[in-house]
Amino acid sequence: MITGGLDKTLSVGTDVAAWFLFHPHDLAHRRADPLNWWSYDFAIFKEFAAGTLVAVCTGGDGNSKVRFTNVGLTEREVTYAVSSADFRLQVKHQSLYLDGGYVLPAEECDEIEQCDPEGYGWIELPNGNYRVTVHAIAWYDEPGALDENNYSTESALAAYVVHFQSVADLDSITPPTTLPDLSPVCSTSEDVVFSEGEELSIEHTPLEWSEYPVLQWHEVIFPYIQHRLDLTGLVEPFGLSDKQMVMVLSLDVPTIGTLVKYRYGGTTYSEGHHESAMGVVAIRLVELKRVFKRNEIFWAEVEPYNPTFVPADLESIDELKRLFADYAAIKLTNSIHVEYPHFYAEHIASLTKARELGWRVAHALDLISDRQQELLALSERDLIHRLICHLSQTE
Repeated sequence: MITGGLDKTLSVGTDVAAWFLFHPHDLAHRRADPLNWWSYDFAIFKEFAAGTLVAVCTGGDGNSKVRFTNVGLTEREVTYAVSSADFRLQVKHQSLYLDGGYVLPAEECDEIEQCDPEGYGWIELPNGNYRVTVHAIAWYDEPGALDENNYSTESALAAYVVHFQSVADLDSITPPTTLPDLSPVCSTSEDVVFSEGEELSIEHTPLEWSEYPVLQWHEVIFPYIQHRLDLTGLVEPFGLSDKQMVMVLSLDVPTIGTLVKYRYGGTTYSEGHHESAMGVVAIRLVELKRVFKRNEIFWAEVEPYNPTFVPADLESIDELKRLFADYAAIKLTNSIHVEYPHFYAEHIASLTKARELGWRVAHALDLISDRQQELLALSERDLIHRLICHLSQTE
């Protein structure tokens, strides 16, 4: 329980349009995760539910003033408050750190000592359970908040007020399910959905064109997943139509391929040779009806392809998750497809869509390309059962 008054204001800078309040020890289990683990809904919700993290989207990069209090908003702040969100927080170390995304525990994060040698980002708080309410304040709307050069004045309100209230039970607080958008310029609070694949649907994503450039690849590219493709030594020319193309295992038609969207690409020079790579996100399945060359580049006429819909039962879904968790604990460490095995397994465990679950599991497994291709045409039920059989045989 807070016994004394708390009134401290800190400035936090960010280039990820978010700030975070936590103690590093409570998020030590994230030290092997990717730098942007917090942008995945399944991961950040787990921390919100456990009371180990308070985080909000600011709507943009830059510096924000944040005021911490245990007595609530002032009259001025109430006047200009525009949105708020409640969080669970369990304080175990009598202190918390305010960060703009630079030292949040992850594989490549900075150390707090490097970013903040004077400990400026720390606030002291007694151990205990808290309801933390973060208020976004439209501080710039108050007369006198900006000077003649449009900079904030010394008397300007903070952009955020963080209110701590002691509670007996964290379960009495409903945490956000994803990162809440508490931009001071917004009049309403909305959740920011980052989760990869969450909004994609192979059944409903329309095709913008009937023809796309084609790249024959040595393995199947499964939808819902971001892929990094090593293009070093690739001699066949290829192009992009509106930054999209179709990737196939074989150019023989008819065949099922994957429509992908270009995310990044480039060439680097390392150890005496050039290395080329391209990042793509797989959007949906298509069926190739005709393959032809245009300006020395393979193109294909395609139609949407949707596997037969036969739903998988919940028992089978749970069984696949269990088998994959066992597989991941032993064999996923050396996978060429999965960069962060523990994080990937955590993602798999959180999935609720049967087809996404199946394809993400298949992506991580050491399957020959022909077996991968067979999986694309299966119903949800058959896909899950096929993967259960494969994992059962590898135990």
